[in-house]
Amino acid sequence: MVTAARFGSDFVTTSIRMCRHVVWVAARLRRRCADRDVVDEAVQDTFVAVWNGAGRWDGRGEPAAWIWGIAIRRLIGVLRTRGRWSRAEAADEATES
Repeated sequence: MVTAARFGSDFVTTSIRMCRHVVWVAARLRRRCADRDVVDEAVQDTFVAVWNGAGRWDGRGEPAAWIWGIAIRRLIGVLRTRGRWSRAEAADEATES
């Protein structure tokens, strides 16, 4: 299992490590968006992407920075699909992160 190889030796270890990041990711996204449903969807999408893409993380840098990059892009994606985000706002937000 690629994900387990990157984040831990088994499913339980991997899940626990990912759960540690959920709290701070959700908190940071809530600072950028007041709509709890949007944030919840972005957090869920983030960790599905982390789980599925763990093999693409090359091990350089901090995993938290990699996860945050995914999270902010997922938030922007959710807002775009819900029609609440213009391309100009998305570009501004991406440069602030």
